Amino acid sequence: MGCKGKSDGIKEEKDEIVALINGKEILLSDINRGVKKLTKRYGLYKSIEEERLKELRMSVLNELIEKTILFQEAERKDISVTDSEVNSMIEEITDDYPEGRLKEKLRDEKISLYEWKEKIKERVLIKKLITEEVNKGIEISDEEMREYYKANSDKYLQPVQVRVLQIVVKTETEAEEIYQRLIRGDNFARIAGERSITPEGKSDGDLGFFNKEEMPEEFDVVFNLEVGEISKVIQTPYGFHIFKVIERKEARKMDFDEARDIIKRKLLKERQDDRFKEWLKELKVRSRIMINDKILS
Repeated sequence: MGCKGKSDGIKEEKDEIVALINGKEILLSDINRGVKKLTKRYGLYKSIEEERLKELRMSVLNELIEKTILFQEAERKDISVTDSEVNSMIEEITDDYPEGRLKEKLRDEKISLYEWKEKIKERVLIKKLITEEVNKGIEISDEEMREYYKANSDKYLQPVQVRVLQIVVKTETEAEEIYQRLIRGDNFARIAGERSITPEGKSDGDLGFFNKEEMPEEFDVVFNLEVGEISKVIQTPYGFHIFKVIERKEARKMDFDEARDIIKRKLLKERQDDRFKEWLKELKVRSRIMINDKILS
């Protein structure tokens, strides 16, 4: 393939074995399927450089190799997941979606509910493997956290926080009708309780306090509102929102006790990531990995 050419899509090619991981096959169709998902996700499917396509294939191959090694290690360690563990993760995810929105998302991505649940099962299994084989026993001492805070205290600012009520409905028409009622003086909390489709509707639409980093980008509008002010209708993947700011806390420097949990999470993640990389590297060294590069060239 030439480096300067372009492709309008992923060509259908006969299936071939691209790699063997301890005897487990990775097929060309597996790689092309992964590439198609990436190109669709990042809007590259209309026109993509052939050289970039090759890079994407190698990236997908490496991801499949690592995933295969992890599954094999879970099997070797006799680590499995229960239906209860998988269902718990599914409930955690689906709680974030308004009724019917998850099915719409899966339909848009052309993935069945069964396939989606299988992917959740894989995620739970890999998370359990890493928890038991990598993260167990990793601790961060109070002394380490204090030393880190001393060296980085200027980074720990409590950002602006707002307390917000929201109303979320399925259609723009309904949202605009509610907005007109609100600007005429109707009670926001009461309408949230009657009409909002998200769980906090039961508590007058109260989202509590949050800062900019804790919410999707679409919520940024609330930080430009005065206390008591109502936003216009905002569309997000969850529906059509109207916000009302009811309290505001200005930015200030955090003391150690306030920053402690944030610092602990940061240092713990860094240590876990470092250990995971070393552990995965060891697994790869112990594995029999055979790759046919010519197929991807």
